[in-house]
Amino acid sequence: MVSASSTALSNPFVLFNVILILFALIHSASAASPDDWRDRSIYQLITDRFARTDGSTDALCDTQAKKRCGGSWRGIIDHLDYIQDMGFTAVWISPVVKGVDSPLAGENYHGFWQQDVTQLNSHFGTDEDLKDLSKALHDRGMFLMVDILMNNLAWPGPGSSVDYAQFPAPFNQKSSFHTYCPITNYTDPTDYQQCWLGNDEVSLADINTESPVIRKFFQDWANDFIQKYAIDGFRIDATKHVRKDFWEDFHDHVQNTYTIGEVYTEVPSEACEYMVHGLDAVLNFPLLYRIVEIFAHPENPAGNLQGTLDDLKANCTDTTLLGTFSENHDLPRFGSAIQDISNRKNAIVYAMLGDGIPVGYYGQEQEFVGGSDPDNREALWTSGYDTTSPLYQMTKRINLARNWFVRWEKSPQYNGYWRHKSKLVYSDNNVVATRKGFDMSLVSIVTNKGSTAPDFGPLTISDTNWKDGLPIVDVLSCQTTKTGAYGSFLTTLTKGEPQVRLDTAHLLPNVMLTINQVWIPIDMAGADLEKICPSTNASPLSPATTGDASVAGPRFILSLACIAMTFAAIL
Repeated sequence: MVSASSTALSNPFVLFNVILILFALIHSASAASPDDWRDRSIYQLITDRFARTDGSTDALCDTQAKKRCGGSWRGIIDHLDYIQDMGFTAVWISPVVKGVDSPLAGENYHGFWQQDVTQLNSHFGTDEDLKDLSKALHDRGMFLMVDILMNNLAWPGPGSSVDYAQFPAPFNQKSSFHTYCPITNYTDPTDYQQCWLGNDEVSLADINTESPVIRKFFQDWANDFIQKYAIDGFRIDATKHVRKDFWEDFHDHVQNTYTIGEVYTEVPSEACEYMVHGLDAVLNFPLLYRIVEIFAHPENPAGNLQGTLDDLKANCTDTTLLGTFSENHDLPRFGSAIQDISNRKNAIVYAMLGDGIPVGYYGQEQEFVGGSDPDNREALWTSGYDTTSPLYQMTKRINLARNWFVRWEKSPQYNGYWRHKSKLVYSDNNVVATRKGFDMSLVSIVTNKGSTAPDFGPLTISDTNWKDGLPIVDVLSCQTTKTGAYGSFLTTLTKGEPQVRLDTAHLLPNVMLTINQVWIPIDMAGADLEKICPSTNASPLSPATTGDASVAGPRFILSLACIAMTFAAIL
């Protein structure tokens, strides 16, 4: 018998939300569409550098040596609490297939020097380990994204000396590759799509992706890979180096997962072409360039951010599916450009709460400051997986605020936070404020001037779509206020700190179900704002006197069996 607490499931609206969340949990075990990914936030990691199987936090890892440091899929499984408690709902892991084993310009610790996509990289674990990682994520209601590449295979030596017979079929013949020529012109599509990446130590043999045989091989391989390991999404490396018609063909035949491509350009129209012609989305490099230009350089006007956003909206199919980020594994970490932590905070807020699916790069939350590759690929275990670090706690609060909208996205009363494009509501040389959402709003206020800047304010933030007299909270500081006329409010930015404003009127108490008299909490995807700014009762949020460093992150408690039982009983 299933009963509901008098404060929760007795409310029909709450009951409706519970049923929808149960549906969502059941769905998480099946294929994930682009729509399913829209409300996710992704934690990107390099398997070799995230966590070791032995759990060591003092194992040495010299990034300059470019050698394996011992991270594994089993290590990731053992540290999923660290990721999920930060509020992330998906994990993107580095390439998993067999690659070059001989030491050349370092070792294939990153996984991108692939040689045989039909076999796994044994340095990261076994077939069962990867399956277990997928299951462990799905058991938590999280998604798994795997990095793949279809542009090249690696050869330990110059491109002119490749022994094609050493590659597995159908790549064991010269005709499966473009004729060797190093890329010399990155503005000429023919050059960068037909010629080769790499160097004389590790050449990257450019695959003939025009071949029907090669195309069918990758389509069949991708579909089999998705089924075998229950993959929810693919991040596709070197997308720009393959013709768009290949991606259109690939997308038509591999439809049961989300595909996001790496198109390394700062020009919105160039990046968006690969979304228009084939893939579900691309990583938002144009916005990354603006984030670094503005937030790492306080002398630049903050208002310059808007032009890139307008260009993206004009050129991309759907900006809410783009991958937005402020750091990745190929470029210097943001902290290497500017040490001021307030600038880092503002960059993270802007990247995570605009249009698109936020991507956090491992180590960012621990204030890693590595420069160019390989220095930006540090071992995370050296941080001790510190969950009290300022950026870890801030990222958690941002994710919890963002995840709060998950329940309302499923509501018949709600018009879709995830599909609503962000709108500029305030801008000057020092401060930018944007609103996302329509029926309910989230307002982000950022500055690039740093912790030593004077206070900015009081500023009048309007066009929030909030009602008069509505209680709102800054989820980063837990300071509350009420809206004035037409939903506007006054605020002041101090010490260069960002703000993330959210209304508290729809805050619901924790939902509890009883199955056979046993109380089982449903965490509502970590969306309970009491976890961000605890109050002494279930009333709307009041200011917290201290930061909350021990907040438990989102955790899906029910097993699939319990979900089925609960749903059946409710009906």
